[in-house]
Amino acid sequence: MKLRGEQIVAPERTAKRAAVVARRVDQLRRRGRWIEGMHEVTTVGTASTIPKIPGINICAKTGTAENKLVLDGKVVQLKDHSVFGCFAPMEDPQIAIAVIVENGGFGATWAGPMAYLMAEKYLTDSLRADRKTEADRISNANLMPSYLPRLQYKEDSVRARFYFNLTKDSAYIKKYLHKSNTLPVDPLPSKEKVAMKVIDMIDPKNQIAFNKRNTLTR
Repeated sequence: MKLRGEQIVAPERTAKRAAVVARRVDQLRRRGRWIEGMHEVTTVGTASTIPKIPGINICAKTGTAENKLVLDGKVVQLKDHSVFGCFAPMEDPQIAIAVIVENGGFGATWAGPMAYLMAEKYLTDSLRADRKTEADRISNANLMPSYLPRLQYKEDSVRARFYFNLTKDSAYIKKYLHKSNTLPVDPLPSKEKVAMKVIDMIDPKNQIAFNKRNTLTR
């Protein structure tokens, strides 16, 4: 409403605006503390060992993710995943990066250096000579877990059994079987029967290993 040409604001509206402004100021104050805390991660915290980018302040958070796997019916504790998140520059953010490296361990071990390389390349359009060496070190590293061949073997055996059931061609499953005692051979060579023991053959229907003795007809 107006009184003699002047705008009069109702008291309740003034109180609401004041509350909104107060909340906003508190949010900015908290954000400032969060930003400073994330910057300290890179200067005195868990990411302080990662070589800095000259003239660029980075805010970051390192992390690890617990890593377990059910393998052959057992829960296996594996090396943690390496996790790292950051943004830069601190004063005027231009890029935000999140990196997860499976089986990489601590966040500052693998994920952090990778994020720093990406930030430097994006913000400066180049990499310093020592950073190129670091990029080569990372690209040549092998962090593949030792259990992958076993998982691949199981997947291949499932596929082999599927095609064996489809075609009745034992060539698909020979590498997953081994001969035990040979049964008497039928008069006709085409009807030869060989007793085989399944070692790691996986049934595609229920994904479990079985140890039955099977008689396969070629």
